[in-house]
Amino acid sequence: LSPPGAVRPRLWYLLETSLHPQKPCGLLNTAFLLTMAKWGQGDPRWIVEERADATNVNNWHWTEKDASEWSKTKLKELFKGLKIEDGDLKCETTDVSKVEGEASVSNRKAKIIVFYEWKVVIDWKGSVSSESDAVPVRGTIELPNLSEEVDAKDLEVMVKVKIESDDGWKLKEMIRKKGADMLRSAAASYIEKLKTEFSQGMQLPKHSSSEAAKAGKPPPPANAINDTFKSGASAKQGSAPSSSSVGCPIATKKVSLKEEFKATAADLYATFTERERVEAFTRGAVEMEATKGGQFSMLGGNVTGEFTELVRNIRIVQKWRYKSWPDGHYSTVKIELQQTEDSTKLKLSQNGVPEAEVDRTVQGWKVHYFQNIKRTFGYGALLM
Repeated sequence: LSPPGAVRPRLWYLLETSLHPQKPCGLLNTAFLLTMAKWGQGDPRWIVEERADATNVNNWHWTEKDASEWSKTKLKELFKGLKIEDGDLKCETTDVSKVEGEASVSNRKAKIIVFYEWKVVIDWKGSVSSESDAVPVRGTIELPNLSEEVDAKDLEVMVKVKIESDDGWKLKEMIRKKGADMLRSAAASYIEKLKTEFSQGMQLPKHSSSEAAKAGKPPPPANAINDTFKSGASAKQGSAPSSSSVGCPIATKKVSLKEEFKATAADLYATFTERERVEAFTRGAVEMEATKGGQFSMLGGNVTGEFTELVRNIRIVQKWRYKSWPDGHYSTVKIELQQTEDSTKLKLSQNGVPEAEVDRTVQGWKVHYFQNIKRTFGYGALLM
């Protein structure tokens, strides 16, 4: 039933499960799956806030927009035409010749999260005399690491001239001293516009807020809903998988992956077990208690589970599940670390992955874990 090449969302998975002739779970009520309540029609037992279009209730679920093309246009707009002067020394940025990288904006739990990583090259020309026949000096300004990991005020600015000369040296120094702050200010403007201008419309209005505004009353506190959700999720995470909670046998497969990181085993172990580090590479809120029996929730609550064994710098074993899997069904994840002279080899085995979820699970480990860890902490580079 899944569209070709598409990642199966929860609805497709449930429909496949309900209609598969060899899965004796009984037909699900597909009409229920395809129907969502509008305002005033919701079950009062629901713990999520209603919305008129039944979309992303309470802005809880992860939504993401690619901001790359918008960013390229905005960066060229902000960095072109800047004028830097100091007495007879005059310079102007004439073009943005290179913009390499990517950007995205996500909404999770009603919070806007931005990601951007750019290398920008700006062309400039200048002169050291006000005479009209003065030969212009040309060069480039490079911003090698415009990213969310570097504060705009600390942005590195590299100034170069195409042909070295006394005039070129004077202009280069003037740009470094007088123009760096101007360039950093333009970078800060881009970051602010990415958070506000581009992200408009990502957070959907809440039913309670609109109703309260009409009645002149403040909306109910958000934590009333969140606390209910968390307590329910905690109870579910704490229960061990059983045939009764799953409801019927589930066909599963084993996932095996290997990856090499340019990091010590101690650093890699900490990356998987320390909440602050996990929040860094998942770019979202994480709940985690890295002790035997401790629970975790990450990636917007889509991945939850429990630590069952921890051997520092050597092994991590977890009960692990996707939110879309059948209720009560957990896989067993074992992560083993082996440090070599200049890297650490990671071996991952995961037993009990539902057949329909194998490809998605493999891609999840590769993209949301391995690639993000390397990009966030630089564990793809050589150890020094």
